[in-house]
Amino acid sequence: KRRESLSKLEELQQLADKIRVLECPQSTDNLEELKAVLASGLSKRDVSDDKELKEEIIKKKQEIEILEKQGKCKSVIKRQESLSTLEQLLGLIDKIKALESAKSIDNLEELKTTLINGLSERDLGDEKELKEEIIKRKQEIETLTNKGKHKAAEKRRNSLSTLEELQVLTNKIKALESSNISISNEISHDNGIIISGRREDDIITKERVRNLYNDFSLMPPCSEKSLINLLFLIALKLNDEAIVSENNIITADEIETEIAKEFQFFKERLNIEELQSTQVENFMGTVLVNIKHQNWKLAFSTLENILKLIRPLNIPELFRLFQKVDETAQLVRGEDIILLLGGTGAGKSTTIHFLGGSQLKEIKVSGLNHIHPVEIRNPDLKKISTTPFARSETRCIIPVRVHFKDVGGYSNESIVLCDSPGFEDTSGSEVDIANGIGIVKAIKG
Repeated sequence: KRRESLSKLEELQQLADKIRVLECPQSTDNLEELKAVLASGLSKRDVSDDKELKEEIIKKKQEIEILEKQGKCKSVIKRQESLSTLEQLLGLIDKIKALESAKSIDNLEELKTTLINGLSERDLGDEKELKEEIIKRKQEIETLTNKGKHKAAEKRRNSLSTLEELQVLTNKIKALESSNISISNEISHDNGIIISGRREDDIITKERVRNLYNDFSLMPPCSEKSLINLLFLIALKLNDEAIVSENNIITADEIETEIAKEFQFFKERLNIEELQSTQVENFMGTVLVNIKHQNWKLAFSTLENILKLIRPLNIPELFRLFQKVDETAQLVRGEDIILLLGGTGAGKSTTIHFLGGSQLKEIKVSGLNHIHPVEIRNPDLKKISTTPFARSETRCIIPVRVHFKDVGGYSNESIVLCDSPGFEDTSGSEVDIANGIGIVKAIKG
């Protein structure tokens, strides 16, 4: 019985250590700094890589188990401290891998944009047309060489070289995609629970479509209105045009025709408002190609990038977040609350699940260690999601009432735990502003 109790306590200790790793001040997003800290830590412990580190952790655990049986408590404490340090280093390795994966995602998207622009400049639609063009160029070069037209052949070779570079780029993109470097779309399944690497913003929900419509419908003619209208129309395509007309949302019969018209109008508005730049032009070229080939998802994400350039702050979204902040403030007014604050990825949501009685399990998501709630007993906790990635899953303060009896206590009382968005989150300034106001309101009560 004592061993079972000890085992459970050790599991909790390991969980606390992992959360502490995430909260550790050295967990900066500077990849090179992290690598330097890791190299120093491994060197001090005469460990060369993560394989040896894992072996050392197993060894330490075995030593602790033997010492516990021998009743050598002081030695056990020392070994546990050493084990905690090793596990922190292992957590650091996981974070470095996550950052490197995220960097690979950015590189992959850049490569795709470069490829699309390259194909577009040469009036090529896809890889098949590219291969056909390469074969055609080679045949032309051979014919010209046989005819002794060496200058013309040399020009064709230069052109062929550019096409072959695009082919190499295509192969590189395929290699990156096939090796699952991109974590943005990876999904891990565990006991029927889906843990997705996608951002919430990547999911075009019915509510989001409605918000897009509401955002542009009352605007005067301008580039921002035109762009949001484009996003709305493409969102309908992504939802297979299945968004029901409600709340005065009226869908066009020919959405693709409307998209083409609105895109042209948007280009005109950009010129009128003098918002054209090299970056915007590149994005516009990418959007045009994606619309042409009905790659709606990439068209949508590229338009969002343009929107960030011409609209630094999303005022309608800010007001929506303010409304949620007010609702939360009403819920926690006059209550005893514990407000969890910290940087993005620190483990606030995971900690609340732990304190709220959720059963947690260590799993792998996109190759990363992740402590995920597999059994959620408190219905309030179903609103709180977790992720192993360095981004916040929480967009506003979420209150969770925990009854002490539900978590092994003897009192009939309860307390409210409040999850909050991470500071320096990548969700945008709107979340940061609303987060700040929400914290103030929660504290004032």
